[in-house]
Amino acid sequence: MNRFDGLAATWDDDPAKVAGAERAAASLRDAIPLVGSGWAALELGSGTGLLSRALAADLGAITLVDTSEQMTIIGAERVSAATEEHVTACCLDLTVETPPTAPYEIAYSMLALHHMEDVAAVLMAVHEVLVPGGWVGILDLDHDPDGSFHRAGAGEHHPHEHRPQGHERLDHEHLGQHEHADQHGTESVDHVHDGFSPATLTTLLRSAGFVDVEVAMAGFAVEKGEPPRAYPVVRAVGRRAPSDTMTDAVSPTDPG
Repeated sequence: MNRFDGLAATWDDDPAKVAGAERAAASLRDAIPLVGSGWAALELGSGTGLLSRALAADLGAITLVDTSEQMTIIGAERVSAATEEHVTACCLDLTVETPPTAPYEIAYSMLALHHMEDVAAVLMAVHEVLVPGGWVGILDLDHDPDGSFHRAGAGEHHPHEHRPQGHERLDHEHLGQHEHADQHGTESVDHVHDGFSPATLTTLLRSAGFVDVEVAMAGFAVEKGEPPRAYPVVRAVGRRAPSDTMTDAVSPTDPG
């Protein structure tokens, strides 16, 4: 059982999560011309679809993808209540399986990428399910050198995790996969990366084939710990090149 399955029912009870999704949506609208677009959309690592709900008024059909079955079920119910457009929930690993609703005109995620082991593979998979000219928008933690975000106590945005100081982390010099452990070095945890520097996200997106990549601070932070500490959020956007040719597996149906 995915540990997030047990958190799904009460995930939205935290007002900070809801407010964070609204700020994330505003940041994406500042960087991507999605207002009134009606675009087909994919939310990656969607959880309960908080970001999709905040963006729903500007989008068309929405697909939620997460590896937690309960998160996707609850997310589909709640996003459907926020839009008249069709909502699809897929419990799958995008690096292994393509959602049946592909392709999309925009894909986005909020505070999800740092939970994913092979970020490079994930972003390449996102690139492949976008139409030529389609947009990607990623919001995640700025690089957290001491790993304190996932060691913070009560009131944290993500479940409490403990990890050793000095453990190797993904930054612009380390773009591979890393398994984290607790202070005894034995227990795996559900976050893999301690955020991403702007340089890291730029490299990852360009390496996945995206063009027009722009990475900047998102204009808001996540507060955690006691006393509260602000952890800045980074926004990365890019596009699949308009001249790209899609594979048959995700090509739009020929209207003729």
